[in-house]
Amino acid sequence: MKTYTSIIRFLLALPLLAQISLHAEQSAEAASKTLDDRPNVVFLMMDDQRGDTLGCYGRTDVLTPNIDKLAAEGVDLSHLVKGTQDMSQWRDAVLMENFFIEEIHTATRKKHPDIDALNKEIIAGNRSYRTQGVRSDRFKYFRYHEHDPVIEEFYDLNADPHEQPNLISNPEYADVLTQLRSKTQELYTLATN
Repeated sequence: MKTYTSIIRFLLALPLLAQISLHAEQSAEAASKTLDDRPNVVFLMMDDQRGDTLGCYGRTDVLTPNIDKLAAEGVDLSHLVKGTQDMSQWRDAVLMENFFIEEIHTATRKKHPDIDALNKEIIAGNRSYRTQGVRSDRFKYFRYHEHDPVIEEFYDLNADPHEQPNLISNPEYADVLTQLRSKTQELYTLATN
């Protein structure tokens, strides 16, 4: 009797299994179609380096095969590189949605009602988005004045070339940090006078 009941359950379940299988196949086709229809977007974001660190600009010791391939196909992104010592403006624009443009989309105005005033301050030069820092063969120090309180980063590149732990509060580096802060202030004073 158990076998007979199992066979009946199996036969009753067949249409359901067929429906599930058909639905799964259709879902896979739809997913495949959706993936094929999506735009091919490449987002490149680099910081703390120059444009000539790419292979497509003649650098041989840095391998950038995908970017080199795009360049060989005629893609030129050099007009998108902002080569200034103050990179915080583009960083803010990309990561924090602070836009430094005069014509702003209505949706952005609704999301950031103070953006017109912010832009006027930036254009007039009353708002300082300044990142300052110094780097030696061993140490790297930055301070970001656009934050309140000011944010500082300090790294020992010999001990950690990947700049993972921020050593700003590490007492072992207090003397070096004092020197780098002083040097940064000295350079800032020279640049702003």
